[in-house]
Amino acid sequence: MATADSPLTAPSLGASEVIEILRGNQAYVIGFTGPFGSGCSTAAHLLSKGDSALGHPPFIKMTLSDVLRKLAGPQRQLSRHVLQDLGNRLREQEGTHALAARALAEVLSSTPDAKNVALDGIRNIGEIRWLRDQLGDRFALFAVSVGSAETRFKRRRDVSQTWPDFYELDLRDQGESTEYGQQVGLCVDLADVLIVNDEELQNWQLNDKLGTKVRDYAALIQGRAHRWATQDELMMNIAYGASHGSKCIKRQVGAIIARDGEPLAHGYNENPNGLAPCIEGSRLAFATSSDGNGSRSWLLEADDAHTARGQYQPS
Repeated sequence: MATADSPLTAPSLGASEVIEILRGNQAYVIGFTGPFGSGCSTAAHLLSKGDSALGHPPFIKMTLSDVLRKLAGPQRQLSRHVLQDLGNRLREQEGTHALAARALAEVLSSTPDAKNVALDGIRNIGEIRWLRDQLGDRFALFAVSVGSAETRFKRRRDVSQTWPDFYELDLRDQGESTEYGQQVGLCVDLADVLIVNDEELQNWQLNDKLGTKVRDYAALIQGRAHRWATQDELMMNIAYGASHGSKCIKRQVGAIIARDGEPLAHGYNENPNGLAPCIEGSRLAFATSSDGNGSRSWLLEADDAHTARGQYQPS
C-alpha cells in the first residue's frame, strides 16, 4: 500500500520493455484527455466496445487512475485529491512519463499481443511527449471538451457536491505549476483530435452519437477509413498554420475569421506593438530534461538578467 512516504512498488514491465513490445505488435495507442465531467472516460469506454458490423475493432481500455488505485492498495479510501497527490509523486520520482508507462505495462501483462489500446486519463504533457516520441504516428491523443464548467459540475456531482469543491479540484486538474503535476489544459492544447461533447445525451444515445464520433476518428488515425476534410477542419488547419508565426515561448495560438466558409483574415498571438517577441534578444541554451522521456527543456537568459523557462519538443 502506497502512503505519503512509502516506496512505490516496481512496475511489471519497464518503460523500454513496454515500447519494444508495442512496436513489435505494431500496436496503436489512443490516449484520452479532458477535464473531469467532459465525458473523456465515457468516450474511451465507447471506443473499447468497437463495432464489428462497421469494421471497428475493440480497444483494450486502461485508465491511468486505476494504476494509482492499485498502487495505493484496496484498504485506502481514495478521494480525487489523494489520486492527484499520488500521481504527482509517481511522476516526480520516476519521470513525467511514468504513469502512462505503468498503465501500458498493465495492459501488456494481461494481453501481451495487444494491438489496440485506449489510454484514459492523460493529465501531464510529459506522458504525451513520451508516447509521441516512442510510438510516432501509432499514438494519437483525443481531447473531449465541454464549453461550460457548470455543465461538467452537474454531470459529476458524485465527485463534488458543492461548486467551491468542484472549482478547487478543477483548477488543480487544469494546470499545476510543477512539471510533474496535473496539466489537463495543456494536454488539450496538444490533442490531435478535439471532440466537443456539449450535448446532454441519454445513456441509450451515447453509443450512436459520441461513440460513432470516437470510432470514426480512430478509423481515420489508423488508416482504416478515408474522407475529405470538412469545412470546419479546413478552417482549423489554416488557423493551425498561422500559429507557427507566433514567437511566444509558452504557447502558439492561431486564429481565423471566416464567413460562409470563406476565410477573411487570420493571425496569431504575439506581444503588443512596441514590445519585441519574448524569444528575440535572448540567449538560448538547450539541456536534456531529467525525466528520461526524450523531451528537452530550454533556458532563456534575457538581456536584463531575468530568466524564463519553457518546453521544447524536438521534431
